[in-house]
Amino acid sequence: MVEEAILQLIGNKDIKSMGIADLGCSSGPNTLSVISEIVSVVQATCGHLGRPVPEFRLFLNDLYSNDFNYLFMSLPTFIKSLKEDKGIGEATQFFISGVS
Repeated sequence: MVEEAILQLIGNKDIKSMGIADLGCSSGPNTLSVISEIVSVVQATCGHLGRPVPEFRLFLNDLYSNDFNYLFMSLPTFIKSLKEDKGIGEATQFFISGVS
């Protein structure tokens, strides 16, 4: 389902920036695994279509009691692993916000 939605979104357009919202993201590693999967699908789709990977705007949202400290402390390692393990180019940028 994610692949179909991304293919429809990218389709015939050269997208420079893509927003991903995780509403109800919690504070555990599951949030980052979902985002990693979406970024991987976007990267594969763009590669298949011969287009550059867009920048990513990630919006994390949860209840006011959510502690985003764990998520934000793990982001440098997460971004590094996306770029090294998943083959996301160094030029690809990530802009991340957490809102409760």
